Order: sequence, then structure tokens, then C-alpha cells
Amino acid sequence: MNPQTQVIQDDFYPCGGGGFSNIYKGRIVRPLPAGRVEVLNRVIIKFPRPTPGPGISNEVEDLRRRIRREYDAWNRVTPHVNNLPLLQFWEVGGGYPPAIITPYCPSGCVKDFLVNNPTADQLAIVHFILFVQSCQH
Repeated sequence: MNPQTQVIQDDFYPCGGGGFSNIYKGRIVRPLPAGRVEVLNRVIIKFPRPTPGPGISNEVEDLRRRIRREYDAWNRVTPHVNNLPLLQFWEVGGGYPPAIITPYCPSGCVKDFLVNNPTADQLAIVHFILFVQSCQH
């Protein structure tokens, strides 16, 4: 990412998530004169979610390792026509865990896509998801 651009998180509350992460909408912007910004890309920001429980550490360093492991696994399968590109491993700072930045998909997550596109090749999509998960372990 260009050092003259910034990531801006648009939402205070997550717009989605899974078992281990919260998903927020955001933008990549370039600052302009007079405090204005030019929006270059709409993005999704994925933060790891602390997982409470006995024996589970929620320290930022542990969350950083967890999200870095996912980022590295994702990088092993990109570029691929069926996989979103990774735009950035975002270090927010200030005691916050890092995040993964990907392009925003107006069609939503896979589940939403399949509901809205019943003729999509569901088996191929499931195979690809399983392949990506196998790269993470």
C-alpha cells in the first residue's frame, strides 16, 4: 500500500464475523488539501476477536500471531481467480490487534452469495473453501 494512503474504519460495530474474527467496512483514502479525502477503494477490515476461556490468552501478541498465520496461509493461495486478494496486513497500534484488509464485496459473504445465486456451482465453492482451510493447518 502507498505510504500516502490511509485505512479508515467506517463502522463502530462489526457488519459481520465468524468464530474468531469481527468484520468491519472501511475505505482506503488519499488525503487531499483542506482536510478532504479521495476514496480509492472500499474495503473489509478483519480483526481477530479475543476468545475468552480457560487457558486462552487474549494478549495482542497472541492475536497478532493468529491473524499473521491466517494472512500467511491466505498469501499461499493467492492470486487465484476465486480468492480475494490481500491488500494489507494492517498494524493499527495503540494496543489493538492487527487486521487483514481485503476488497469489499457487494455480494457479501459466500453464504449470502449462494442464497442470492441458487444456480452457482456450490460444490466447486465448497471444494475451494476446504482447500483454503487445508492451507491454514
